[in-house]
Amino acid sequence: FLGVDLAGSRLHGTRPDGTEASSTIRNSFRQDDRVMLTGVENGRAWSVVLGDDGSLVLTAADLGKAYVMFGYCTQR
Repeated sequence: FLGVDLAGSRLHGTRPDGTEASSTIRNSFRQDDRVMLTGVENGRAWSVVLGDDGSLVLTAADLGKAYVMFGYCTQR
């Protein structure tokens, strides 16, 4: 799972090997029915779009590589 802590400006999760990972949310803003988050970690830029309906899209980019993930948010 990927956790989003808007109040603490952090994304956090657990890697497949069990180690914890986190990244600072550098920018966040609301536009219409979504919240946009951006950050940089280990030379990679990432962005997250969270929809009011619970939808989630995460992108991460590095030189010569890009990743796109789709998901849905639940409350903990």
